[in-house]
Amino acid sequence: MTEKFSLNLAVRKLCRKNGLSVHQLAVNCGDKQRAVYQNINRDSPSIAACEKYADALGVSLVELMRAGYVKPPANKESPC
Repeated sequence: MTEKFSLNLAVRKLCRKNGLSVHQLAVNCGDKQRAVYQNINRDSPSIAACEKYADALGVSLVELMRAGYVKPPANKESPC
C-alpha cells in the first residue's frame, strides 16, 4: 500500500493538541465552519488549503503533513 495524507486527521490532531475547536480554527482562518469541514474532508486538498490551516494552527506545513500521515496497514502474509 502507498502512504496517504488526511487533512482531516491532521487538523483534528493539531486542534486537539492546541486546545482548539474546529469552530475556533475557522475563525482563525476567516472561514465558516462548514467551509473548513468541506475543505478538510476532500480527498486531495490543495497545498494552499494545507498552508492556510497550518498557519492558523501555528505549525509548519511539514508538521501538518506529518500529523496527517496515515500509515498503511501491516502486510499480514500467511506462510505457505
